[in-house]
Amino acid sequence: MNETLTPQEKRQLKTIRLIFIAMAAFLCFMLLGAIVFVTAEGPLQPDINVHRTWLLVASVSLTFICGWIGRRHFLKTTQMAKNSSEPLSAKLTKYQSSLIVYLALIEAPVLFCIVLLLLTSDSFYQIFGAALLGSFLVKYPREERVLGQLT
Repeated sequence: MNETLTPQEKRQLKTIRLIFIAMAAFLCFMLLGAIVFVTAEGPLQPDINVHRTWLLVASVSLTFICGWIGRRHFLKTTQMAKNSSEPLSAKLTKYQSSLIVYLALIEAPVLFCIVLLLLTSDSFYQIFGAALLGSFLVKYPREERVLGQLT
């Protein structure tokens, strides 16, 4: 597939992957930093654990809502780009914009878990945040996947 791409399209794919890696690395460092901080210093607001049930419901609900909205937006945009008669570079631009919105939306629950981990030191948020980060990493925009979604 790589032989049919223009230099501009190759740069666009590289930029898409770089954006993804930057967002994923940020989440990894933040989660690891929160784990180290909580292990060394303890929770920032341990008394917030009285609302544990509501916090669990909020984190899971935020995950589903953001995931649903993000996935819906991403699929709609990529399908419109796929069905258009625009050149691949224009489709890649739309894909990049849509991917940034999608990744930001699925990044929000991980950040929420990091904040709750810092506040409560509850291991659920550590595990849930790591699982969400794993699901984030699975979405790495490989060239075959991107081109398959756009052509």
